[in-house]
Amino acid sequence: KPDVVADIRKLPFKDNSFNTILACEIIEHIPFKDVPKALSELRRVAKKNVVISAPYSCVSLSGLFKLKIPFLGRLFNLSVYFPYDWLNPRKFKFNSEHYWEMGRKGYSKKKILTLFNKYFKLVDCYPELIQPEHYFFILEKRE
Repeated sequence: KPDVVADIRKLPFKDNSFNTILACEIIEHIPFKDVPKALSELRRVAKKNVVISAPYSCVSLSGLFKLKIPFLGRLFNLSVYFPYDWLNPRKFKFNSEHYWEMGRKGYSKKKILTLFNKYFKLVDCYPELIQPEHYFFILEKRE
């Protein structure tokens, strides 16, 4: 049983309640017009950091390569991502679960970053190595 069940647009916590907030695969489940309210709430209850993961609709080609050199270990990662809307230019439609997905027509990565930057300082963003359809944003609360 969860300790708390709440709407991300109206969190039942006091201001600055948590040092770091992790919101994984949540914001795509609300209409995009409501995402600013969710970001505002996350900023309100965070003391310092917020980590958000969101789906990234993309076609990816990635690989992890290991080159063995005696006494020196080398690990290389090569990843190439193509937003899904390059292959399917139709606007994303609500699928009974996701209202929107980054990489789909109308929801570019640039649009998402611009929105996040209105509420937080972007520290880093990257796709998960093994499953690049999960994109992480490391955010810091602005004072």
